Order: sequence, then C-alpha cells, then structure tokens
Amino acid sequence: MMRSLFSGISGIKSHQTRMDVIGNNVSNINTVGFKSSRVTFSDMLSQTTYGSSRPTTTTGGTNPRQIGLGEAVASIDMIMGDGSAQATGKNTDVALSGAGFMVLKQGDNVFYTRDGAFEFDADGNYVLPGSGYHVQGWNAIDGTLSTTGVTENIVVKAGKTMPATQSTNLVYAGNLDAGALTITGITYTGPVTLPATIPLLPMTKL
Repeated sequence: MMRSLFSGISGIKSHQTRMDVIGNNVSNINTVGFKSSRVTFSDMLSQTTYGSSRPTTTTGGTNPRQIGLGEAVASIDMIMGDGSAQATGKNTDVALSGAGFMVLKQGDNVFYTRDGAFEFDADGNYVLPGSGYHVQGWNAIDGTLSTTGVTENIVVKAGKTMPATQSTNLVYAGNLDAGALTITGITYTGPVTLPATIPLLPMTKL
C-alpha cells in the first residue's frame, strides 16, 4: 500500500513541476523575446520481483516481473522557434528570424538576448531601456560599414548628418516591347540641309 502511495505522490510532484512551467509560459505571454518551455517525464525506478528466463527445450522464455515505482521530470526544454513578427510602431525596435541572438554589453560583461525593444538614450547610445545595456554592432566610418572588425557600442548622435555627395554613375535597365513597330528611317524636310534619309539600326529587345 505504501509503495503505491509513494508512486502516486511522485507523479503529483512531477505534474506540479509541469504546471509551474505552464504557468510561467502563460505569465510571460506578453514578454518581448520570451521563449516558452516544456516538461518531459521519464520512468523513475522499477522493482523486479521475478527475473526473466530464456527458452528451454520444454518451455518458452518469460519476461521479468517489474513494478514501477513512480516517475520523475526528465527535462525542461526551451522551445527556440520564431514567434510571429508584429509591427510595434517604433522604428528602433528590431526582431530576429531564425537562430541567433543580439549581443549586449555592460562593461566587460556580455549578454545575449532576442528582445529587440531597443532605443537611443540621451547620448545617442543604442541600448536596451530596461537594463541600459549597450547593443553591440559595427559603426560606419566615413560612410563605410565593415562587418569584419570587433563589435562595439552602437552610437548615433542626435542631429548627426552626413555630407551630400554627387552621383558619379547611373545605370538604367529595361525591356522594349518586341511587338512594337520598328523605325527604319526618318525623312527631314526642314530648312537645314540634311540627307534625305537618315538610316537607323533596327531596335532590338534588351
């Protein structure tokens, strides 16, 4: 009788752990970047009252007689799948798709998060406002961004501008309608002396 009670209690205790995890998931339903968890269970112990036997010339093999002594929590796993992306109306917020974390720093301490509710402070530092940790990344130098160097605090001073530069190249591409009429020549009758006909190359489709 006592053995059955202890087995039942082990199940209740493990189920309490599962309910605790579910309650934590529900309480964090609006937490930015939160990842839910799940609980898996395993058989804890078994008491063997009679061993197994192999087949003989007169009888077949038999299985052991075992009495389970309850169950236990095997693991609590975090589910790292993507959540649904939502518009926040704040252009400093970011989100990650797929695996990976954003890097934050406080002095020499490094932290990793998927909470992208960032903003700029009074000094232009890109930070996580709840903690003040600095978001790490690469700052552009003279308009050039290199992603091979060491990351540093992202800083964009308020009112900072970039000098305008003149465009040097322009590339235009497009398609011409292959069914359009082809111009084969132009006849000009104005006062300027020109050849009667100016030949043109046929227009082709790009």
